[in-house]
Amino acid sequence: MTELKLRIPKVLALVLLLSVLPLALVSQPAAGSPGFSFTTFELGRFDVPGVKCPGSTTSCFNVNAEPQIRADPAGNFYASSEYLPRVAQCSIALDLLNPQCGGTGAWKSSDNGLHYVTLPSPNTLTANCSSFPCNTSFSPYGGDTDIAVASRKNSNGFYNVYVVSLERATGPLLTVEESTSRDGGQTWTINPTSIQAPLNDRPWVAAEGANRVCVSSHNVGTFFEILVSCSNDGGATFAQVRTVFDQAHFTWFAPGNTQGGNIAIDPSNHVIYDTFDSIVAKESEALQCAVPCTNNFHSVWVAVSIDGGMSFKDYLVYSNPNVNIGYNHQFSQVSVDKAGNVYSVYTDDHNTYYSFSTDFGKHWSGPILVNHSPSNTAIFPWSSAGSLGKLDIVWYGTLFDGTATPKQCSQQPCTPDNYPMSAAWFVYFAQTQNALTNNPSFTQVAATSIIHFGGVCEAGVTCSGNRDLFDDFGVAASPITGFASIVYDNDQYLNTASDPPSPTCTQDKTNSGACTRTDIATQTSGPGIFVKPKGFEIEREDLELSSSNKPEFDIEVSNTDTQEITSLSVQLNGLNVALNWNPSLPLLPGATLSASTTSLPLGLATVIGGVYSLTVTATLADGSTVTQTFSVIQTLLVGPF
Repeated sequence: MTELKLRIPKVLALVLLLSVLPLALVSQPAAGSPGFSFTTFELGRFDVPGVKCPGSTTSCFNVNAEPQIRADPAGNFYASSEYLPRVAQCSIALDLLNPQCGGTGAWKSSDNGLHYVTLPSPNTLTANCSSFPCNTSFSPYGGDTDIAVASRKNSNGFYNVYVVSLERATGPLLTVEESTSRDGGQTWTINPTSIQAPLNDRPWVAAEGANRVCVSSHNVGTFFEILVSCSNDGGATFAQVRTVFDQAHFTWFAPGNTQGGNIAIDPSNHVIYDTFDSIVAKESEALQCAVPCTNNFHSVWVAVSIDGGMSFKDYLVYSNPNVNIGYNHQFSQVSVDKAGNVYSVYTDDHNTYYSFSTDFGKHWSGPILVNHSPSNTAIFPWSSAGSLGKLDIVWYGTLFDGTATPKQCSQQPCTPDNYPMSAAWFVYFAQTQNALTNNPSFTQVAATSIIHFGGVCEAGVTCSGNRDLFDDFGVAASPITGFASIVYDNDQYLNTASDPPSPTCTQDKTNSGACTRTDIATQTSGPGIFVKPKGFEIEREDLELSSSNKPEFDIEVSNTDTQEITSLSVQLNGLNVALNWNPSLPLLPGATLSASTTSLPLGLATVIGGVYSLTVTATLADGSTVTQTFSVIQTLLVGPF
């Protein structure tokens, strides 16, 4: 929400866009694919826990914005969104001084995203309000928010839920606070001093295992480094703080040379990915931009850690040869599918693209254009990756094309910030089942009705135009159904049973901040992105250097068939790995087993960061076999958590 813009996109950014479009690969609309449908509704008041929406006739409204969403392994959705207080002493925009003008909302769905229940605020200090609007009860927190869920249950049988936000108490939102729920969102603990790095902006959070959580933020105090703080005790302490800028590129990413994106962790192998944009893509540019230069944020990067966040190595995802193009448009984003493939999604302020990596971020294919007409403009992208090669992408889109009809804009260049009121914006949803190709097929639909008309400012707190949609929104997919649930902003006066107006939103204030709130669009039909493979599924594959300084291989396999698995064969780089399975074979349908060994095959020499082929063959009770092949990377010992 408060992303500090140190460099302004250049005048030629969109004017020159058409000259670089041929560099991008193009996705294809899926022919004859099943249709998608969505149900949309408003989330309930964040200060009244227990409200279930749709359903309540009195409290199914909110004044929250800039939301995010995740799904836990059991298929529960969790959403968070920041509070926009509308009381006399609080600015309708961003209030930096009054402690009562903050707070973060949280919601949970346990029925596949069809209803959401308001949870207690992750950072409230006092009891609930008795009336609306609330002007006395909330904490000095609630700026930028993000949410994450654990990949394994804690000792109480719940998946930890983590929410980060920025402190509002002492001026600018520059202190990251992390809240943890260990009981499914019913209660929260917050340690105001847990994140040791001060003076931060735009935090992101990711989690793995039962108790490991990492927070990424743009650190003002260290000349806008991107710092990752990790905790192994569920957020109680964050003793480990590291920069994502490696030594080879540290001087490249000088103050103002980057904008941070999100952080993601692959729970199957502990690899951490942190994405960002930069004005620098090569050494000559770094030398040129050692003093202020005219480059825009034309390169997308992903920092990769294979040692639990102790160190990172930076890899270039894509650099546009036109340095006037910028990808710093809220925000570049990274996600990981169940097979360990990595996806980077980004926008040039006109179109949305993605790139993919099949070797843990080392090399990238793309960019691949995602959006098609009627979404001629696509901004604020977010993705959710599912099973092998399956990907959902959402964005705010409009039919209006600023590059084709620039004279209709009030200013030049014609960017979304100054689009005319005729530009009608929707939440768009696109899905591909073959994301790991250079010519994927996408099904694209508008998941909502109109959510905004006119300009959309993307300059954070420095916005001079309309900021009703704030800076980002999100999508998550249920690992159980494969269906998506999208959380987004909407500033339209609707006055329907499922989307009633708040007391501050009247018909004459439609399309203004007075009506901005957080809504949900949940998929109810069409394909999902989590599909159980035939025969078996690899739940975890981990090759890491053990405490005894030997390579250790761990694997977990579940039976997805209707008959027993009688034997399992495992190979690394074509060499057989001897394993003792626990429990022993045969493996019943729906059951899971695992194995671990430090005795790797003779002739297999592994190195830290090396990528190897993993082949698993299962023999079923009827004698048939199923074989699956993946890649694994050798990491340093970082688990279990």
